[in-house]
Parts: sequence; C-alpha cells; structure tokens
Amino acid sequence: MKWWQRLVQRHRLERELDAELRFHCEQQVKANLRDGMSEGEARRRALAEFGGLEQVKEECRDARGTRWVDETAQDLRYAFRLLLKDRSFTFVAAATLAIGIGVNTAMFSVIESVLLEPLPYPHPERLVWISERDAAATSSLALVFGDDLEAWRSRSESFAALSVLLTGDATMGADEPVQVRVACLSESLTRVFGVAPVIGRDFLPQDFEHAPQAPGLRASGENRSDTGVAVLSDRLFRRLGGHPRLLGEPVQIGNVRYAIVGVLPPSYRLPVAPSLQLGVGARTDVDLVLNATVGRASRGPGAVLGRLKPGVPVDTAFAELEGIRQAANRSRTKDEASAGLRLQVMSLHDHVVGAARRVLLVLWASVGFVLLIGCVNIVSLLLARSIARQRETAIRTALGAGRWRLVRQMLAENMVLALAGGLGGVALGYAVVRLLTQTSAIDVPRLPDATLNAKVLLFSAAVCAISGIVLSVMPALGSGANLGGSLKTGAGTTPSARVRRWHSALVICELALALIPLTGAGLMLRSLWQVRSEGAALSPHRVLAARIESGTAQSALAPADKLRHGDQLLAEIESLPAVRAAALWSVTFGFPAGISGVPQRENAAVTMWFNVSLRYREASGVRLLAGRWFTERDRTATPPVVVVSERFARSFSADLPNPESIVGRTTFGPLAPPEAPDRVAPMTIIGVVSDFRSGRLGILQPDDANALPQVFFPDALRPMAGGELLVRTASSPLGLVPSIRSIVQSRPGARLMAVRQLDAQLSAALAPRRFNTLLIGAFATIALLLTMLGVSGVLQYAVAQRTQEIGLRLALGARQADILRMILLHTVLLVVAGVAIGVGASAALSKLIGGVLYGVTPTDPTAYVAVTLLLVAVAVVAAYVPARRAMHLDPMVALRRD
Repeated sequence: MKWWQRLVQRHRLERELDAELRFHCEQQVKANLRDGMSEGEARRRALAEFGGLEQVKEECRDARGTRWVDETAQDLRYAFRLLLKDRSFTFVAAATLAIGIGVNTAMFSVIESVLLEPLPYPHPERLVWISERDAAATSSLALVFGDDLEAWRSRSESFAALSVLLTGDATMGADEPVQVRVACLSESLTRVFGVAPVIGRDFLPQDFEHAPQAPGLRASGENRSDTGVAVLSDRLFRRLGGHPRLLGEPVQIGNVRYAIVGVLPPSYRLPVAPSLQLGVGARTDVDLVLNATVGRASRGPGAVLGRLKPGVPVDTAFAELEGIRQAANRSRTKDEASAGLRLQVMSLHDHVVGAARRVLLVLWASVGFVLLIGCVNIVSLLLARSIARQRETAIRTALGAGRWRLVRQMLAENMVLALAGGLGGVALGYAVVRLLTQTSAIDVPRLPDATLNAKVLLFSAAVCAISGIVLSVMPALGSGANLGGSLKTGAGTTPSARVRRWHSALVICELALALIPLTGAGLMLRSLWQVRSEGAALSPHRVLAARIESGTAQSALAPADKLRHGDQLLAEIESLPAVRAAALWSVTFGFPAGISGVPQRENAAVTMWFNVSLRYREASGVRLLAGRWFTERDRTATPPVVVVSERFARSFSADLPNPESIVGRTTFGPLAPPEAPDRVAPMTIIGVVSDFRSGRLGILQPDDANALPQVFFPDALRPMAGGELLVRTASSPLGLVPSIRSIVQSRPGARLMAVRQLDAQLSAALAPRRFNTLLIGAFATIALLLTMLGVSGVLQYAVAQRTQEIGLRLALGARQADILRMILLHTVLLVVAGVAIGVGASAALSKLIGGVLYGVTPTDPTAYVAVTLLLVAVAVVAAYVPARRAMHLDPMVALRRD
C-alpha cells in the first residue's frame, strides 16, 4: 500500500490494528487460563508479554509513516485552544498580520495585472513604440516627424508594419455635437495589432491614399482630404443603437466626414493616455479609430507603432532606424532635420507600463515595510510570551518532549495565527483592490483588470507561510531559554541580558523600517507641493476653459478676416456682465529656437509655440517676470515680437548674465508672414513669463519631466478661426456658459465644446500624483502607528519585567524624575540608532523613488529632517506612557512582587 493510501485510510487501519491486537491478546489470555492461572493473572501476564498495546500501536504507526499527521493535528488543536484562551493577544496579532498581508495582496494583484500580464494582442512582444524626444531630456513629450516615418517605411527591413498613432479629443456630430476620444492610424489595425473588427471591415490600403491629414501635425502646403473612414469602439457602437445598418453611415468628426466601416471587439484597447478635458479619471480607451495620412513635412506630438518581423530584437530595430534617420538628416536643412532630438524605441509593453512601473514598485515597497513592521511587532509579543511560558516549556521537556517537538508546537501555533491573519488579509486585499479599480483618480493602465486570481492567492499563501516561519524562528532565537533552569524562575524575575538586547534590537529595527516609508511619503509630499507651487504661474480660480470649433466657412476666411472675427468674438464675450478678460489661444509643434549672439546648445530643447490673443495674460493669469506683454502695435511689428517662458530663458542662462537679459535678443522660429509659412523668421524677445506645465491645460498629455520651454506670439501672425478659449470672470464662470455658447454659435458652423473650469482641470491633472501621494502617505501612517504601538508595547513589557528593580531604586531614594530620565534616555538611544540605520537605508533606496519625483531630489534634506523629527516625537510619546507608569510605582508593592 502506498503512503498516501495509508494516510487516507489510517482510521480504518487503526481499527484493524486494534482488533488484531485485541484478538491476539485474548488468545494469550485463554492460553494462560488453560495453564491454570486466574483470570486477572492471565490477563496481566498476556499484557506483559505483549509489552503494552499502546506501545505496539505506536511502533506500527511509525512503520506506516503517518504518525506525524496525527501529532500535527494534535498540535493544531492545542494551538486553537491556546489562542482562543488568550483572545486579546490573538486579535491584536491576527489583525496586525491581516493589515500587512492584505495591503501586500492588493498591491501584488495590481502589479500582476499591470506589469506581469502580457498585452492583449497576438504576439505582443513584437509590438514596439517609436518616438523622438528632446535630446536634452527636459521633456518626455513624444514627437512624430513625417520625414523620418517616410524614410523608415521605405528603407527598414525589420518591421512588418509601421503606423503613426495620434490621440486626442474631438466633437462628433453637427447639430448636437458630443465630445469623443479618437485615435488616428496610418495603417490597418490587423497589420499593426493583429486584431480585426468583429463587425464590418478593417482599413484597406486605398483608405490611406486620400485620407485626412492627421490632426495636430503641422503640414503646410500639402493636400488634405475632407472625407475618411472610421472604426467604432464597441461602447460607442452600442450607444448609437448597436445595429449593423450603422456600417456605411457617415459621422462628422470636427469638420471632416467619416464613413463607419467596422466595430472593434469589446475587449480591444489602444495604448493611449487619458484626456484631461474629460475630467478626473477620464477613460483611457477610445471611441473611434480614424484613418489618417502623415505627409513628409508633418511634425507634431505623437508616436509611431511598429510590429517587428519574427525574430527581430528591439535593439536591432533601434540601430536600423537610427542609422536611417542619421543618413536622412545629412541631406536635410537645419530646420528640416531631427538632429536635436533622440530616437527612442521600446517594447509597447514597456511603454504602456513604464510610467506606472516606478509608482507601483514604490507602493509595493511601502506595503512591504508595513508587513515587516507588523511582523516585528508580533515577534516582540511572542518573545514576551515565550519568556512567560518558560516554566511550561521546562515541564514539558522534563516529561520527555524533545526540542523538535517543542519547535513543532510553536510552529503550529504561529501557523494558525498566520492563517487567521492571511484569511483576514485576503478579505482586506479584496476590498482594497475593489477600491483601487473603482477610484477614478488613478491613471494606471490595465488597472481595472486587477483581481484576486489564482496567482495572487498563491502569493498570499506564500506570504502567510513565510510569516508563520519567521514568527516561529525569531522568538526562539531571542529567548535562548535555558530549559533546565526555567523551573527555578519566578514571574518577577528580571529577564536575561540576551532578552533585553533582543527587545532593543527589535525596537531599533522597527524604527529603521518605519523611517523608510515615511521618507518616501515625505518626498512625495514635497514633490506634490512643488508641482502645485508651479501652478502658481497661473491663476486658475474663476476661469472658464473651452474649445471653439469653427465651421468650414470660417476656416476658409482670409487671415485678416479671421483676425477681425476673432476680435469681435472676444469683444462680445468681454461685454458680458462679470467677465474680466477673454482670450483665444492655440499651440503648434515647436522645434528648437536659437538666440542671436548666443552659441546654440548641442542638445537644444523642444519648444512649444503658443498663438495667443492680446488679452491672454489677463485671462490666464500667467505672471510677467521681465519686459512687457503684447500690445496692439505688436501685431504688425517688424520683425515680429515674442514673449518667452522662464524655462526658455534659463536654457541659455549659461551664456547670458541672467534670464532677464534675454529681453531684447533675437530668436528664430516658424513665425514668418502667412504668405511664406515655412520660412524661419527672426523675432525679437520683449518679455519673460513664469513657467507652467502645458499639459495642465490639456494641450498635451501631462508631462512629468520639466516644463517645456514656451514661446508666445501675437495672433496676427497666424490668425485663428477657432481654438482654445479662456474667460476670466468675477464670479462663478459656469453661470455664463449659456451666454458664451450663444455668442459662439451665432457664427456659422461654430461650436463651443469641452467646457470646464480651469481650476478643476488643473486639479484633474494633479489627481493621479495626489492619489499616489495619499496612498504612500496612508501606508506610511499605518507603519508609523504600528511602530508607535510596538515601541510602547516593548517598553511596557520592559518596565513590567523591571518592576522589582525600579521599586528598589525608589526605595533607595531615587526620584520619579530619575526614573523618567532613565527610561526616556534608553528610548532616545534606541531612536538615534534606528534613525541612523533608517536614514542610511532610505538614502540607499532613493533611486527607486527618484523617477516619480518632480522638482525634488531623492535626498532632499527638508523631507529627511521632517520625517526624522516626526519619528522621534512619536517614539518619545510612545515611551512616555510606560515611563509615567514606572514613575508612580509603589516601592512596597513592587518589592513584594513574585
């Protein structure tokens, strides 16, 4: 019979063994009776010859190899009774473990869904993200150069498909337009992603021969089509009725008409960023995928998606694309070349999760420290219990229990405790995962897919098992009990020096562990404050932001007529009651700009060029730092005049006395007269304004590197038919929306879209960073509270164990202040040691959090000093309670303690 069969059938085997032994025993009794013995003597002699039935049974169980199962069950039953007897300890320990295991389970669930799961496309490892970025690394803005894309398509041997990917917000419909999220591709979905529409068809090659120009890319002098084809998302398809007859129907996106040709699968998602204009927690999927063409002269924010041929590594593709780009740049003019930018090629998975990776790892590290601190707390409690149970352990040893038997009993108790904490942790983890997946402020790709699947439950089980083993081993090492001498100890015996050292080491360890997440939370808080303070460059309170989409008739107006219509529109809006200022603005892709008389830097920054009306400064609240703002005469100034941002000025500060000295200098940019739009023109700098992140206004996706250098020029150089609208009011701006909408829509074909309050939009841009800071702060607070309870508990135990010593000191004349000083001095020494280790560990781990900070170094002294003082204060408060108790001990009562 195999071992597992003996294990499963052990109860039947026990019954058979018992019956067989009784049979043989009875047979021997009968034989003894036949020999003339009395019944009692016959039974006694039979049992003596067998050597004891229970002893024989034990030998048979050992031979079967299943005895340990029964003993383990016995240990577990004893552990349950013991833990139920001490309910307060069991509750505190299990709750502490549940908190630590729960938050770790939740974070692993998120990490497994976001970082470990492959993308939901066929052969996702072959998908790559290609972009060109600022070579000076002052911005993470991804760019598309049509010239480079055309060169890659014609010369690359590594790719099966290359497509531009542009995303943005647009209006759908003519009579009652609605806001939608769109993505533009220049290749079919099947060739790039390997996913075909479930209804209708994919894009065909002929769809791209006369496709509309991709929005957001500067492409002067190129033909543009006013018709295209679109593939709907499953959600939008159902919102429009979900009937197949929608295929072939036209839909108007902006000023372009698209024919619906297909519907995406319900689970299909494009790797796009959320829209700030749709508010906090805007979804990251799209409503429509549009066909688009990218001309050779096209430039603007965006990226290229590529599907590698089988067997081609990313490094090989990068080397090939960079070689093609460098060769093409040698034959281009300085304005046409992309030499000021660096090429970046990465797997699509790395791009999708790249921004979230560091944040999630920081959060996971934080909850890991929470679990470690909880375990240290429980080890302290278990060490105290092991000292209290030394007499019980000695008695069991004297009765024949071996060391392994005692260790196994302790392991059983702690495994039951870990199991209780693990079950509570899984329940807590489930609640935290639901909270995270349903919280709209979190901008993490694929987070809604997080769940407690089999992998996550296995992780929780592993954490439970490891916790149980740690909780068993550490107290045994710490107690170091002399079992033979434990029978002589009394309840009031002062603990050994070894135990006191272990308690001190646990306090130091707890303080050091607590300082690490506290430092991370402090750095994140400082970073959030830095971002918010940068927002002081704008005054967003009581400012209405919207987008004006012009009709076809207005878009076809001559530049002078566009300028006049824009001025009339703004004048009518400013005539409304409570309106203080109104302005139109737009942004165009900007390439590096030099300054006359100042050497051009090798890695020049990408520059954003803002087309603004004259009252833009009053409407936005941007602060003027030097020089002046535009006036009416600047519209016709020759050469043109511009205002630059502080970041732009600082980019040349090494070659100028100070940023203000840039005023009066000449720069160059794409602002020649409209009749020659492609020619680079000289411009005079007349002012410097404070920095602000353009992503906050919804111009670009949020840029968590540095603010982009910005150049502002008057609208007369590039008159706008529509654009972004800012309206500053003296009261709540939402009440003026109907009046403003009426004024805008009185123009033929014009529509007011994406209406929002600017302060709400800025808050939406900060929501992910704010929520991440809140999460890390919450975990750090839990760690701090656990540390406070742990330090207080250890010191209370130490005071209780030293009751006779303290009573003797008081009886010999020590003052209460002396007792307080003794305990607090001991605490301060432990805190100093813990802080020193914690600061060193935090500095060593600073690289982990450096990538998620903004404007703050990972070794920021302000954050370190603040959290250190907080930890010291908490430790002193935790020590005061047991110290106060020791001060008020009655010496007579203390000395009589057993």
